[in-house]
Amino acid sequence: MAISHNNARAKSKKRRLVMSHRSRNILLTVIVVFVIVAIIVGIFVSAGLAPLKLTEQTFSKETQHGYTGGGFYVINGTTIKYIDDKKPELNSERSINTENIKLVACPELSLIYTSNAIYVLNTENPIDMGGTILNVKCGSSHIGVFVEDDKGEQFIAVLDSSLKEVNRITFTDTNPIDFGFDTTRGDVLWTLDVDVNTSKPISTFRTYDLKKRSASGMITVQGELVEDVAFTQNSVFLVGTSTLMCYDRSRNTQNYRLQCYGRELLDVSYVDDYVMMVFRDRGAQDYSKVIIYALSDTAERDPVMRTITLPDETLAVYSVANRMVVVLPDKVVKYRASGSIDKEKQFDSPIDAVEKLTGGRILVYRGNVPYMADIG
Repeated sequence: MAISHNNARAKSKKRRLVMSHRSRNILLTVIVVFVIVAIIVGIFVSAGLAPLKLTEQTFSKETQHGYTGGGFYVINGTTIKYIDDKKPELNSERSINTENIKLVACPELSLIYTSNAIYVLNTENPIDMGGTILNVKCGSSHIGVFVEDDKGEQFIAVLDSSLKEVNRITFTDTNPIDFGFDTTRGDVLWTLDVDVNTSKPISTFRTYDLKKRSASGMITVQGELVEDVAFTQNSVFLVGTSTLMCYDRSRNTQNYRLQCYGRELLDVSYVDDYVMMVFRDRGAQDYSKVIIYALSDTAERDPVMRTITLPDETLAVYSVANRMVVVLPDKVVKYRASGSIDKEKQFDSPIDAVEKLTGGRILVYRGNVPYMADIG
């Protein structure tokens, strides 16, 4: 009986040892699986495949809106609201006793205008511009108002933030086609006009010193129309119908020129002295093929020009902080100038439209509902 009892204890001990080994094996297996999953997740996250954070907005797609870099102005009928991104205590609402309002929102100045009057937000009294307002642009401390008077003459009135007119640019023998402000060096007003009363078109680009109230630079391009203007800290780029031209902005001398015939500019960004422009074929209705121009803003240093084929369902293509950003219904993909993928981020559910905001942000839509995302 003693021998039998000892055998039973030995068998019981053996079973416990076997179960202990099994438990350790199971635990080790769980740990190994957990580590593998963590590594895989880490790889996906490091590759930029994490979900893109979206912040739902309180207005609808059809509502007129403008982004200041820190919040949205939204117009609904004769009511205008400000909705701050981070500080709800800054939100505001006011009524405007007029209809057919248009909105211009900028980081430093935001305003509304009608067919003949300008209102700077947070001020009470409008200013009558003495004609029909065709367009309005904002700088950091100035407003440019493109007006056509009763005689059919066109001019740009430059106003300060208190709506006092500080300069007026008139056009007599040329047709103005665009204007704006460069804010990389304070407020610099620029204009672009074309003379078509010659055998070949002559495009003229001008800049104005608003403190001195005088022209500060002029560049004339003969034989082609200039369609787009882009500023960097050191240079100004003029994009013509066939040529991309880089000029020193202090001396108005040409640094270099490249061919862009048959292409139209989609977007541009720069960091330091490195510029990325994105083009597509002129007249294209989609983004299935785009061309990256990676350039220096001071001298021609072996510019990189690379054609990228994109999916047919691409919604938009932007240049942000020297990366080409491609927005698809299910994700955002960033490309380097070499054409290789830098990062990808997924939407948690598909989107159907997108618009670019300032500060490396986009507004995406699911039906009528907008969401803001940071892609910088």
